Amino acid sequence: MGKNICKAVSIIMAILVVIAVYGALTATGSGFLDLSNIGRYFLFGFAAIFALIGIATGLKGWKK
Repeated sequence: MGKNICKAVSIIMAILVVIAVYGALTATGSGFLDLSNIGRYFLFGFAAIFALIGIATGLKGWKK
């Protein structure tokens, strides 16, 4: 992959991390079959995966 593509992917992943963490922190629910905790765990997991991908592509994209 080219350096510009790696830079763009790392920026997009950083934005997705922020969105996933925000969604996980604001997930609330109530009532019968409340699945907000499971959704929160998935969103935190996705945020961790997005962060790892962003760091890996960022290191490759901004390497001299």
